[in-house]
Amino acid sequence: MKLGIVQMPMAWTSEENTKVMCDVLNQHSYLDIVLFPELSISGFHRNIREEIKADKISEAVRQIANACRASKIAAFVGSPTINNGLYYNSYLAFDEKGEVVAHWHKAGLTPSESEVFEPGRFSVVNKICGLACTALICREANDSSWFINECQPDLPDIVIWPCYVGNLSNDSDDTGFNDGVSRIAKNLSAYLFQTNWPVSLNQPEATGLGGSKVFSPKGAILAQLPIDKTCIGIFDLDTHFLSVEPLNLSIDAIQ
Repeated sequence: MKLGIVQMPMAWTSEENTKVMCDVLNQHSYLDIVLFPELSISGFHRNIREEIKADKISEAVRQIANACRASKIAAFVGSPTINNGLYYNSYLAFDEKGEVVAHWHKAGLTPSESEVFEPGRFSVVNKICGLACTALICREANDSSWFINECQPDLPDIVIWPCYVGNLSNDSDDTGFNDGVSRIAKNLSAYLFQTNWPVSLNQPEATGLGGSKVFSPKGAILAQLPIDKTCIGIFDLDTHFLSVEPLNLSIDAIQ
């Protein structure tokens, strides 16, 4: 099985980000699963409230579903969602038929996220492409004991860790991530895939983003993507080989 780990450019609008994701899906139909970062539809930036509109979200989901269906590929996508008038930072799983078959709402919100989103709760492990899958969203990695306890009744094969982390500030919350996710992978005997944004719109001068990692079921780092680079990493789950390729995006997707 081959998975694509996408470090995509962040745009200000859902329309632009969705074009990038559909380009990636259309060009990588030989993959089984493609993983996108946290809030990959909207991006996370100071104008995010403009992107949390029901019509924008539904149109983005429709286009991604069509791309999954056409390419016969599953995709995990970060998206704002709306439920009973409340906004959530969510992670959606599309199967190869384009159906949304699972979702997770982020529970561990940062102070800035709490101004926009409601905290979610953990969702059960879901079977996707024959694998038991779950998601650990960004700074939830700081609470590894909570996550391990939630997952142990129904152990996952893979944990996906969509992120927007790096040297954006002196925020000490970033420092313990590797230890936390290593512990999660080891205790759950699961592969853990990080997919991190490589750029920041709010702080374009920021460095230290990207660098998405793959952890083994023993908690060791098997592979890492480049830091501060837009690219896609192709990871073979059988051989543990990672190849890194540039993102070849259409002109429309990068304008």
